[in-house]
Amino acid sequence: MQNRLTAVAILSASMAFIAFGCASHDDVRVQLQERLDAATAIQSAPQRDWALSNIATDAAHTGNVAVSESAVSQISAGPARDTAALDAARVFESHRDRSDAMVMAKMIDNAVFRDGLMGEFAADAPLPPAQPAATQPATMP
Repeated sequence: MQNRLTAVAILSASMAFIAFGCASHDDVRVQLQERLDAATAIQSAPQRDWALSNIATDAAHTGNVAVSESAVSQISAGPARDTAALDAARVFESHRDRSDAMVMAKMIDNAVFRDGLMGEFAADAPLPPAQPAATQPATMP
């Protein structure tokens, strides 16, 4: 029950964050940190990972690589962590922030995702939509 209440509180904070996107930079930084603190208090790993993934992406949208990096690093499931880092890297890249996109890309453990993203950065090619590792079809040599 407590986990659900925490998840609802984080979702409410996310919605408020989106609704009041014009808040000052300091207010946004504080809100992100408060959401990060709340997410790390969630005991259920899947719920915590979901919340941390959302925080990482929201932090990327605001240009806050420190919170994005912290959120991703605390995700316990490897595929979820890789997907969150990939999504955050893509958001930073979409905002033309290559250096922060590189920080997030280097957090990706899945070599296929990381190398593909780094190749796109090197070629300065447009970024295709992110796909979770579990949904990518296996290829035969």
